[in-house]
Amino acid sequence: MKEVQMIKIMRPNLQKYFYHTSINFPPSEDLTNETMTKIGRDYLQESGFIQHQYIMFRHHDADHPHLHILVNRIGYDGKVLSDSNDFARCEKILRELEKSITSPM
Repeated sequence: MKEVQMIKIMRPNLQKYFYHTSINFPPSEDLTNETMTKIGRDYLQESGFIQHQYIMFRHHDADHPHLHILVNRIGYDGKVLSDSNDFARCEKILRELEKSITSPM
């Protein structure tokens, strides 16, 4: 949190500086931690969170695998990434990731 505060100083008036999302998978999916981490990083890349602090964690508190991602919306350059239209943007990115994961190589 000390590192997050160091970045937050660049935008002291920004109230909502954390972005949170959860990527949920069907109960039948048996994903390794490595696969979930790759999906999470791909999601961050596609969402534009390239130069941002983040933390990902897998939860086992439901009957389906899921991954929580918390991201500092303030980048290392001080620019703030919008979370406007978050749901629609998130859904589009996730559908594209699903296609890339399920497509044969």
